[in-house]
Amino acid sequence: MTETGDIEPGRNMFFAELYGYPENDNFDYLTYNIEYLPVAGRYSRAQLQLSLHLAKNAQQVDNEITADTSRTRFSATFEYEFSDYLEFDIYDEDGNWAGCGGISEDALPNWLTDNDGGDCYVVIQLEYDHQYTMESKDFSEHEIEQRRQRTQEEYDNWNTDSN
Repeated sequence: MTETGDIEPGRNMFFAELYGYPENDNFDYLTYNIEYLPVAGRYSRAQLQLSLHLAKNAQQVDNEITADTSRTRFSATFEYEFSDYLEFDIYDEDGNWAGCGGISEDALPNWLTDNDGGDCYVVIQLEYDHQYTMESKDFSEHEIEQRRQRTQEEYDNWNTDSN
């Protein structure tokens, strides 16, 4: 499943609001740590393409974060909440909570929805689209750089305060 959406900061977690694809409205949201985002896309309103790959067993995928892409492996727990979406939490390799999201059961494999959720593994891949961000948001290079700096400062301040 692949979607494109905006990233909005919220302390050290980022909330992806996905717009512009009503014909593929399977993904509700993703709350995600800034450290897992592509480096160039770590700012408010950056346009990122999101791909989720679900599996019953752990995948032999190396985590990789570059300027324009990120690929990160997590364990996940899916469960039904009070919406049309299956809610999920993701955990890093040490078992620490790393984010959460919501996805339509129509986009999920039967082995997950037949059991009303459950545990699995997920690889989240993000690709930063600089040109599309500039065109769709009417941002200049200067404004993008300012947004990156503000976001990094907010994260650094939060990270310092929480230690």
